[in-house]
Amino acid sequence: MKKQAPIWAAYAALIAVFIAMARWIPSEPTPTFFVAAGTTAALFSLIGGITAWRLHRGREQGGRYGFWPDLFTMLAIQLVLFAFFAMESVFCGVREATIAEAAMGLLTAAAIAGDARLRWLLEAVIRHWKAVLGGGAALIALVVAVSLAIPMMKYHSASGLLNQGKYDEAAAAFDALGDYRDAPEQAQESRYRKGRALNEAGDVEQAWATLTNITDYGAARAYLEGDAALSALSAQYAAYDVGNLVTMGEFEGRPISWRVVSQQGSHRLLLAEDILTALPYNTERRIVYWETCSLRAWLNGDFLNGAFTAAEKDRILETAVVNADNTEYRTDAGNDTVDRVFLLSLSEFETLLEEHGDWKKASDSWWLRSPGCSRIDAVVIYASGGVNGIGTNVDWDRVGVRPALWIDVLK
Repeated sequence: MKKQAPIWAAYAALIAVFIAMARWIPSEPTPTFFVAAGTTAALFSLIGGITAWRLHRGREQGGRYGFWPDLFTMLAIQLVLFAFFAMESVFCGVREATIAEAAMGLLTAAAIAGDARLRWLLEAVIRHWKAVLGGGAALIALVVAVSLAIPMMKYHSASGLLNQGKYDEAAAAFDALGDYRDAPEQAQESRYRKGRALNEAGDVEQAWATLTNITDYGAARAYLEGDAALSALSAQYAAYDVGNLVTMGEFEGRPISWRVVSQQGSHRLLLAEDILTALPYNTERRIVYWETCSLRAWLNGDFLNGAFTAAEKDRILETAVVNADNTEYRTDAGNDTVDRVFLLSLSEFETLLEEHGDWKKASDSWWLRSPGCSRIDAVVIYASGGVNGIGTNVDWDRVGVRPALWIDVLK
């Protein structure tokens, strides 16, 4: 037991150092930080598990525990790497951390492979490589078979829902199948049948809202054009077709011009044609999410209440705003929100950019709601339309505000 005590004492001391560093080092949860923290924790777990196993089995070599001095030295080096990369993570660089951690992993693997008893396990796998290979092939075959069978069963289930007249459920089920067989066409057929059923039941407005969302589907477009009541509604709301400019509300004494950039039935997504004002994303430079930033509070408070009449506010919808993490830097975007006025996210901007190539430019740079490379930055669009994905400090007060909102044209 006396021989075991120094090992456990050293291990406990290193764990204490790691916990203290994780608690007190100023860092941002960027990929750099996760690489450093994850590999450090993994190395602790690996060494701790092997230590416990070897001490339990009493595996001594020459009065000491084999390769442990080397591994504990590596663990100490890893702590230094963790401290460095945790502090540097605010700069969002991941390449150096990945290279250093890959080197550390190779050194650790070499040390473990050099231990006789652990090497025995590797040699056993090599001796029985045919059995290992056969088991792997069988597992792959099983996965392939299941992956082919599941979509087929889901497709037949969706077809059954369509035949039963459960159009919403059928459309959702076909959508979930993606490009499998003719699932996209069947999803459109489900919505087309729903629109016809609503029109035949006398609910003309909801029929129009359903069918105008699938005008790229030939049967739906022909039905809309051939029905007098439906075509009259299309003419009535033609001003809200995607790509048009509409005026609603005013800010600082000037009417606000909005670009119609998307539609879902009778709902239209409006984006301010130009920057309305310049404000910080958040009044303080600190870790912040869209959910908690001061700009969101202003847009859904002072701006919403001051820019629109009561009738206009009634048309503005509450929107389930999805706050996705930054896809390049994997920065946490926080919780989803429900807003009436919001900023575009990076993914929404990129989607609209594909559909409307010339709307992106503005008189100056403007905020998106997505986080940059850290949570003290938010993504910015340059005046030219280029994307600053790293982002700008959230308290920078010279970035423009270009709000977006959904309205219901039938209200």
